[in-house]
Amino acid sequence: LSMKALLRRKESQWNGRLGKVDNCQVGVFASLCQNSMAGLIDTRLYLPQHWVNDPDRCKKAAIPVACRHYQSKCRIALSMIETAKQRGVRFGYVGIDGGYGKDPAFLRGVDKFGCTFVADVHCRQMVYLEDPMPSIPAWNGRGRQPKQLKAQNEAIRVDQWTSA
Repeated sequence: LSMKALLRRKESQWNGRLGKVDNCQVGVFASLCQNSMAGLIDTRLYLPQHWVNDPDRCKKAAIPVACRHYQSKCRIALSMIETAKQRGVRFGYVGIDGGYGKDPAFLRGVDKFGCTFVADVHCRQMVYLEDPMPSIPAWNGRGRQPKQLKAQNEAIRVDQWTSA
């Protein structure tokens, strides 16, 4: 799974090809690869929230009415995996670029589909080398009663882990 920015004068947003914010359209792409061959199996246009809230703009850009709803890039990508599985597409694993690899909720979503995956992550991202087994700490009777989950193991930055 990957996102690509197409150079068109549409919207200021992150353009990964240029490594900066620029006027562009962003698409989410799924491809199937084997050995040295690859082919696209799904492509979808990402629409920023304020675009879908502007019917005149969408009409002028010829965006079909059925497509005029907001979805995050991660939600689009999860939907593409779901569609591929429903269509019986066979694949060994899902390769995920860093734009998605930094989103733990997305990675959990891929895992819930039962997919093996390899995700690119940013060097400053925190990861757990073992299951963090999150739980709400026991209340010691003083102060406020804990309500937030706390990891039982320490996280480590990716760059620290890879240099060890």
